Formats: sequence, C-alpha cells, structure tokens
Amino acid sequence: MPPPSAVTHPFLADIAVTPQLPDAESPTLRLLHPTFAEKKTIWKQNAQAWCGALSVPAYLRREQRLSETSLTRNGGMTHWVLVDTSQPFEGERRILASCESIRKRALVAFECAEGTRVEEVVSHGIGSVFCPKEFRGKGYARRMMRELGKILKDWQVEQGSEKCLFTVLYSDIGKKFYASHGWHPFASSHISLSPMPKNFVGGTSTLPPSREIYATSLRGLCAADECLLTQRLSAMSTNNRVHVAFVPDLESMEYHHAREEFIARELVGREPTVKGAIVGDAEGQKAWCIWTRVYDGKDELNPATTLYILRLVVEGEEFINGASLVHGTNMKLARSGVFSGTTNKQVDAVSSLLLAAQREASRWGMKDIRIWNPGPITVLAAHRVLNLTSDSTETPVVVVDREKESITSLMWYGESQWPWLEGLEWKDIEWICNERYAWC
Repeated sequence: MPPPSAVTHPFLADIAVTPQLPDAESPTLRLLHPTFAEKKTIWKQNAQAWCGALSVPAYLRREQRLSETSLTRNGGMTHWVLVDTSQPFEGERRILASCESIRKRALVAFECAEGTRVEEVVSHGIGSVFCPKEFRGKGYARRMMRELGKILKDWQVEQGSEKCLFTVLYSDIGKKFYASHGWHPFASSHISLSPMPKNFVGGTSTLPPSREIYATSLRGLCAADECLLTQRLSAMSTNNRVHVAFVPDLESMEYHHAREEFIARELVGREPTVKGAIVGDAEGQKAWCIWTRVYDGKDELNPATTLYILRLVVEGEEFINGASLVHGTNMKLARSGVFSGTTNKQVDAVSSLLLAAQREASRWGMKDIRIWNPGPITVLAAHRVLNLTSDSTETPVVVVDREKESITSLMWYGESQWPWLEGLEWKDIEWICNERYAWC
C-alpha cells in the first residue's frame, strides 16, 4: 500500500499544476531576450490582434521578414520578454509580456554658445507591446515598460559616446497609460483625402506634372532629404527649446515597403512598384512624397485600407514656429495662404503630389489617403484638391486630432554630455517631421 503522500485523488490525476503567477513587483521578474522558439510563440499569441486579413502562418512569415530589413537586421531590432527567473528554463519560459525596439538615427538641435547646434544621436522606437489575455490586469505590461525605459537609455550606445536622448512609441490605447510611464503624447493629427473618383476628368492642367517614384530613386531622395532637414534645423531659432527629428533615411522607408510588399503579395498576388511621386527638376524647387499601402482590414475580399504618406518634402518650405502643424485659426490662415514662406508654386506642386496619391489609391482599391501632422502648404494643397475632385467648392479640410490610435509619444531622458541640455524636460521638446515614416 503506498504511503499517504503518494495517494492521488482519481478526479485530480489528469489536472496539470500551473505555477502561481508572480507579483508584478517581484524582484525575480526580469526583462530579457527571447529565443527564436519563444519569438514564434509570441507572434502566434499576438496574431489574433494584428494579423488583419493575413492567415496566422502568413503573419508569422511577415514578422520574420520584418526582422530582416536593412533597418532591423544585425541587431537593429531587439526583442524583449518579461519573464519570472525563479521558474526553471526548459526551452520556453512563461512570457508575461513582450515588445520590440528598433534602433533609429535621430537629429537633435539645440542652442549653445556658438548658436544652433545639430547632432546625430541614437534613438529607439518601441512597438508590438503585448500581454497575453490570461496575464492582463496584473501589472506586467507596466513593469515591462518601466524596465524598458531604463534599459534603452544606454542600449546599443557605444562606450564613451552620447547616450540615447529619447525614445518613442505609438500608442493604440490612448494617451494615459504610456504617459504614466514617461512616454508623453505629442501632436497626433492628420488629414484625409478620398481616392480619385473614377469619373474624374481634367481640371488639373494648371498644375505641374508629377512623375512616379520607384525604389531605385529612393536612396538619392532620402539623402537629399536628410541634408535639407539638417540645414533647416541648423537655421532654426530654438527659443530655448530642443528640436528633435528622426532621420527620414532609406532604411526607414524600406521597412515600411517591406511590410506592404509582403502583405500585397499574400493578399492580392502582386507587389506595388510605385513608391511615391515627385514634381519639378530644378535644384531647390522640387517636391516629393513617399507613400506606403496599409492593409489592416479583416475583410479578405477587400483588405486594403489606407495609403499613408510616409514623408512629404517641399524644397524651400519653412517650418512654422518650429513645427509643421496647422490647427484652429491657423487652418483659416492656411486656406488663405497667409503664411510666410508659402508660395503658389509650392502649393501647386503639393497639389499635384496629392492628386498622384489619389490616383494610386484608386488603382489599389484603398479607402483613403492619410497625412500625419500636415504643414500649411499641405493643408492648402489638400483644400485645392478637394475642390477639384468633389462637387462642392466648400468641402472642408478637417484636421483630426487622434485621441486613441497611433498617439505619437516620446520619453525624454535629457542626460547628456552637452551642458546646454541640462534641466530640460519633455515639455521643452519640439518633435519636427513627426510623420508616418518614423512609425514602428
């Protein structure tokens, strides 16, 4: 007869004993890196939330592809998992929360003794923040973000060089949660246009013609854009504020295009080749935009949703008060063209670009075109395009202030080798070129 300790109740014989969940403040919780097998487990868990019209196997392939772009490979993307180190590690751990960070090049402009100084720094974009359903409401995501905020300050920064000055994320759960952990909400606005109406004819002969941009042209355009952005930041009066901007480089554009190409190939059987449009040839008088197609729809018959303008460049355009947003009474000024640095030629050029975006959106069955944080020239051009392509001459340009989705949020560390940055807080920061290309 077995000893009492070995007797098993017949009704409990097949029930597995699940280890008790740790407290979110437990010292045994640590933010570590997952194994490849654990990455696949994470992707399977969050597929239900983010796969859209993709099948789960296709979604897993997409995530693998996105970790191999020029921006993310060779350590550009880092995967993070919150795990309980008191539990034995036998191949796969119990993952309480997970996320990713992507190393990005950024510029910071600030006032010093010699005038405005522009420096390149390391920054990180945070994405794919996820907590499995069974672990939600227990504080694990809060603990993960707290640990991550501290780690990224020195993450992938070479010994003896400048620390990471800031990190960003794009919240889809509103402004409060991440703000409570140090990522404060910044301008998160956009304007939208409809695709080109199928019966639209003429009305654009007075506008300069646009040309299609293909992948082979992106390297040169991105290099020109970076040079122009650096010059603009150098010439800008900071007014005791710090201006920051992510570099709109080729690697950032390729990351978005890798996403759209994979999904388009899976869902519609062809890859898009047109990456944007450009107007003009003369140096200093060109304008161009780079776009991407986003497929977020669950409807397999029509998964296409939005053509996003990743980046819109107008040579000769000036930043308005250190930013490019148009709000409230400024919207009326934008419509009437009462802004310094705004010319009819620039508005004509951007109008032509927006018409090209409308045509492309129509060709690909997209539901709308969206432009983040538009400048006054862009708003003027959008108003003109709406009047050209709609029946009403009073069609309004509506600037939507997002309160829930894709809230651009920034954590400012501020610890720097440059004494001019000491004591500054996130409220002293202007985020320049806060456009879709920086999203991750």
